Amino acid sequence: MPAFSAFSAIYPGPSLQAGIFLKELYVKQTCPSGGIGKALIRELAIIARERNLAHIDWTAEANDQRLLRFYDLLGATRKPEKLFYRLDGKALLSLSPR
Repeated sequence: MPAFSAFSAIYPGPSLQAGIFLKELYVKQTCPSGGIGKALIRELAIIARERNLAHIDWTAEANDQRLLRFYDLLGATRKPEKLFYRLDGKALLSLSPR
């Protein structure tokens, strides 16, 4: 499979706008710069508009400059006020004892 995206609609609480969360965007390394990634994001934008969803959110590796340039060229806005959290390892186990 040369490319795929995985996403879900998100419906936050009252008075907040619904949107799409892009979970995965994958383009095989032998296929970069062919417009596949942009085409996948464009399809998500179409889905968002058709479903009256206000935005598309995702996370990105902060040290992957090629990827960040791609997202910047799409016109996406970096949101430095947001942090990505992960609960795993000991912290996950401590919250789910058996």
